[in-house]
Amino acid sequence: MQFAHAHAFRPQVASLVIEQWPEAYDAWVSRGATPLDPPPEDPTMRAVLSRRETLERALREAALGQTGLELRTGHVDRLLLERRRARGVVVDGAALDADLVVDASGRAGRVARASGV
Repeated sequence: MQFAHAHAFRPQVASLVIEQWPEAYDAWVSRGATPLDPPPEDPTMRAVLSRRETLERALREAALGQTGLELRTGHVDRLLLERRRARGVVVDGAALDADLVVDASGRAGRVARASGV
């Protein structure tokens, strides 16, 4: 299962998390992620070695500290779409509007594909 395997996250992942959510990056590193030395020609391109599980736990930990963010656990039945863009989800039969929908189901995820996105 991919979740527990070691991954080499591309530099773009670390750069985006550092730029957009530094608390999540700090949580990721504190949970055991290993930043690799960047190439001398571009010190901003820092790849990270980590299990996917470590990244996801760090993101969840950082999310729990965000005001205005509500985490829900359940089965996503489908996406709510507006002009082919996600505007929410149906979780366990209940429609939930959202400003941001993150599909973390991985390559084998079927919700977006089944919703026609």
